[in-house]
Amino acid sequence: FSIGHYIVDFYCPHKKLAVELDGSQHLEDREYDTIREQFMGSLGIRTVRFSNLQVRRDANKVVGVIFQILKEI
Repeated sequence: FSIGHYIVDFYCPHKKLAVELDGSQHLEDREYDTIREQFMGSLGIRTVRFSNLQVRRDANKVVGVIFQILKEI
């Protein structure tokens, strides 16, 4: 989903929640991710991040965390 000049993996516009799935490249470019999250925050968008490994190992837990966040906002 395109927001400004960034693309997020998943976005729920109604709740203003962006979900990012991070591969190994994100370990090397944390500054870019920080700037990107600050931009999203300036628009009132909350970003939640999960590693690809977390999704592969326990997708149910990742989904549970997302649902919990959606209930809170």
